[in-house]
Amino acid sequence: MRRDSRAETVSPDDAAKAVTKVRGLLVDAQAMGDLDSLVKRLDALQPAIDKQREERKVERAAKVAEAQVEKTPASPRLPRSRCGHRLEVRRRQRAPSSTSGRRCPA
Repeated sequence: MRRDSRAETVSPDDAAKAVTKVRGLLVDAQAMGDLDSLVKRLDALQPAIDKQREERKVERAAKVAEAQVEKTPASPRLPRSRCGHRLEVRRRQRAPSSTSGRRCPA
């Protein structure tokens, strides 16, 4: 588990779930060996898991910022008519007549 968390093949959430599961199994374990040492090693994994979470959060924020830059239009927005239709730049623009009952020419 330690190798997987260092190699980042396991997500931080999955690693935390695995640590919790193993720790739960150790409570009632009837096994030979140094179980206290194993618990200490599991506790030592928590800072690495937290660090990996922070790194992924920073990476996601950078990707979101990059996507926002890519989505920003290079040209200004097209003007809109009174009824909300976008007017094309090439179309001749005339002032809408407020006295006529016609619909938007767009």
